[in-house]
Amino acid sequence: MSANKMRVHELAKELGLEKAKDLIERIQEWGLDVKPSPAAGVDEETAEEIRRRMNASPAGPPSGADQPAPTPSPAAYAAPSAVVSATTGRRR
Repeated sequence: MSANKMRVHELAKELGLEKAKDLIERIQEWGLDVKPSPAAGVDEETAEEIRRRMNASPAGPPSGADQPAPTPSPAAYAAPSAVVSATTGRRR
């Protein structure tokens, strides 16, 4: 592999993906000519295309730190009006 290529798993890590498999699936969906292996080499031109698509994609790199934690709905705090036993069908 020449010096100007990087591996798929390195690119996945750079883009913030946990698994190279996730990047490989996207590469295949986009129809790019890359061997479906984490150890496959990607030339700089293809790597730039992948970076561009990942940054443009709504499902792009995860930004967990940028997103606030989900707030539970008020219904999550409400007491159940009646609990029914799954085995007898009667209220407890």
